[in-house]
This record gives sequence, C-alpha cells and structure tokens, in this order.
Amino acid sequence: MAPDPGVSLRRLTSAVGEGLTRDAMGALVSREVALWVPHDALNLVGLNPVSGTVSFGFWHRYPRDLARAEMLNCFLGDDSMRPIDLARRRVPIGMVRVESRHRAEERRAESILSAHGAACELRLLLRSGRNLWGVLCLFREEGRSLFGADDADRLVRLSPVLTAALRGYVQAGPAPVGPALPPGVIVVGGDHVVRGVTAQARAWLAELRDAGASDWLFSPEWAAVSLASETSPTLDTQYGARPRICVPAAHARRWVALHAQPLEGGSGDMAVVVQAATGELLLPAFAAWYGLTPRERCIVDHLQAGLAQKQIAHRLGLSPYTVSDHLKAVFRKTHTHSRDELMAILCGG
Repeated sequence: MAPDPGVSLRRLTSAVGEGLTRDAMGALVSREVALWVPHDALNLVGLNPVSGTVSFGFWHRYPRDLARAEMLNCFLGDDSMRPIDLARRRVPIGMVRVESRHRAEERRAESILSAHGAACELRLLLRSGRNLWGVLCLFREEGRSLFGADDADRLVRLSPVLTAALRGYVQAGPAPVGPALPPGVIVVGGDHVVRGVTAQARAWLAELRDAGASDWLFSPEWAAVSLASETSPTLDTQYGARPRICVPAAHARRWVALHAQPLEGGSGDMAVVVQAATGELLLPAFAAWYGLTPRERCIVDHLQAGLAQKQIAHRLGLSPYTVSDHLKAVFRKTHTHSRDELMAILCGG
C-alpha cells in the first residue's frame, strides 16, 4: 500500500513544536521520506523564499565533506541542479547517477558523489507560486540500486507535505529575547579561505552555535564560503546582485541575516556581514513564510514606520475598519496578539 500524504503531514507538523534538536528533526524527516523513497542520506534545506538562497537545514547521515564539495561545485558554477535551475523545469526535480556520464557538469557531479561513496543523488525543489521554500536532497550509497523515474514521481507527490512542514517549522519560531548583537564581518578570499573575522562576527557565530544551528552557520569558514557560493558572480540570479540568507528564529532564536559584497580591487574577496534581520532585511522573507498578502505586508511596512492605524488608513485610502481587519489577519497568521508583539519580532526585540 502506498503511503498516505496526510499521515506524513500530520506526523511531521506535530513534531514541529516539540523542540527537537536539528539532528533529531533531520532523522525524523529521513524516516518519513524513506517510506516514499528509500535512501542512505538526506539533506532538507529551507530557502529564503524571496531570494532563493539556502538559509537553514536538517541533515541526516549527510557527510560534511560531501556537503562542502557540492557547495564548492556550486560556487564554481558547475552545479546543474541549483534551485534557480530546478525552478526553470516544469517538474522541479533533478537526478545525478554515477553511471550516466553525459555533460561536463554531470561528470563533475558524478565524480564528487563517487569520491564520497555515493552512487546517485535525487534533488527536489519545493516551490509554490513564485516562492522557493526549500530543497530536498537524497543520496544512495554505492552498491545500492540507483534512483529512477518512479522514485522521482513519488518524491514529487511528497512536495506539498515537506513544504507545509518547513513553513510550520519557521512559523513556530520564538520571539527574540533581549537586544541583538552589533553587526559582524567575515572576509573570505577568492580562494575560499577566510582572511579575517571581527569580534562581533565571532560572537554571532557563537550565538548561532548555542542555538543549535547547523555547523555551516557557526564555523567562520563554512558560513563565509557558503554565502560566497550563493553570491558568486558566476551565478545568474533573478533576485538581484546580493541575494540574502535569512535564518529564521526557529533555527537561531532570532531572525538573522547574512549577506555579502565583493571587495574592491578585483581580487574576488568577499565581505560577509552577519546581523539581526529587521526591517527590510526581514520583512520580505517574513511575509512570505507567514503568508501575508501584498496589502497586509504594506500595512505592516507602515506600522514599522511608526504610523498609527488612522494614518495608515488615510495613506492607503482605506477605512480604519478595513485596516483593523487586515491587522487582525496579520496577528492571526503571525501568532501575535498586538502591534507591540509583532514589532518586537520585526525590530529584533
């Protein structure tokens, strides 16, 4: 009998509020996905739904060395299954099998898998409308049967379940407590080696580590090179020149933004900034994760600017009662009860 998507959804969403560690959450996702597609290792990452950049994730038996090799392959522009590439496909799924031996990009991907004992990878983009929510990567070891079309079909059926689980996880995040740290900077060279880390950046990485965030977030080398891979000039993007990582509070105890800018001189060095995600750094991703409508987001934007409800109504040509109804919908969707609670999240405490 085929698995029931509704049962899978209930099991995953019921675990969201249980305070599981990242490893425990990864193991749970792996067990549930294995009912649909057996695998040996898994990586489920959440994207910034606006910029499409990797922002958090859950791993299960996914070797760190394999993760780093694939990340560098993306940095070099040789990954043929980036989120932005999968998004162009009618069915957003891709497969690499060591036996295929086709295009140069596929051969490089195959050699990476083979060097780390894997025989194939199946990668599914989680998307709805214009938003990219996450990517599921499954691996099978050498000696196992390779992924096939039936596996891909079953995984596509699971896409709405995984999307709902990711959104539920983000929406269950706590409100920030206390003031945020000042912004910090990590400088990473064009050779993927960290040149320097400010004290504020080290403090941020320690805070992320204490929150139980994934290894790549609290290791300077991992964080910097990961972000550099997302902002590499070799990567084309429809989201602007500086796509941003936006780590949700569910993963880091407060919303955190990481973004990068190239340094002058043409050396390829990047300055990676880590700071609290507030205001315009946060609102686009926050509105997407919580399902705010364009009108609701506009009203929240005016709230952040300090306008009262009557002023917002006048500015937008609405009645105060309509603005009040929109605010009630915003509070319901964001699990807040007042303007002050909502602003505490959007302003970082």
